[in-house]
Order: sequence, then C-alpha cells, then structure tokens
Amino acid sequence: MRALPIVAVLALGLFALSCGDSNTSGPDPEPDPVAGWLSVRLTTSNSDDGGIMFTVSGGQIDSIRSSYSELHTAAAGSTSRRVIVAGTLTPGGVIAEVLVPNVQSATNYSATVEQVAARDTYQQRPTSSVSVAVER
Repeated sequence: MRALPIVAVLALGLFALSCGDSNTSGPDPEPDPVAGWLSVRLTTSNSDDGGIMFTVSGGQIDSIRSSYSELHTAAAGSTSRRVIVAGTLTPGGVIAEVLVPNVQSATNYSATVEQVAARDTYQQRPTSSVSVAVER
C-alpha cells in the first residue's frame, strides 16, 4: 500500500514540471542588434536645390556616406551629427546614408533641416519648403 502515495507524488511532480515556465507568458526577448545603413530621403517642392545642411539625431551614429561628391559632417553632440550635402539634389531621392549599430531602432532617428540653398545662385531658401526623413 505504500506504492500508492509514491505514485501520487510522482504524478504530482510530473504535472508540476509540465506546468513550468515556458516563456509564453512574458514578452519576447529583444532580437540581436543588426548594424546597417539608414537612408536620409529629401522631400522638396524646389527643382533646383543645390545644397542642404541638416542634423541627424536619435542615437549612436557610426558613419555617414553619400553618393554626392560634396559631403561634410561634424559631431553636434553625443548622439547627433550635422551634415552638409551639395550638388544637384534630387527631389524624393536619398541624399545620405547613416550607419547605426541597430537598424531595428530606426524609428529613434530623425533629421531636421537647418539650411537649404538654390543650386546656381546659392540663395537661401525657407526650410519649410524642404524636409528630410530617416528611414530603413
């Protein structure tokens, strides 16, 4: 008769193990960071923009590149970079790319136009006519 309590204890133990934490009730773990390039896209109502200065901020920035030959960058704080791009800027086109340690946090990054100028006259334009957006 001693076998019945032992079987009951074993059955209760197996049941308890099957109800253990299976990580289905908690949040999913964060995916591993993936370094990569985010695009900075220009939106403008002008057809002859020739230069733009903007600031990218929101997190660590490892590097900035552009297909335009005139690219200048400078740190504007620990998580910001000031960028100047000059040339025949294409409306709706990507004017720069930003290397970040985790492309999955792309929504943390933003860009703000500081100055924009016409191509041939270098005349300053209102920044309200131009915007830049950081996208994955």
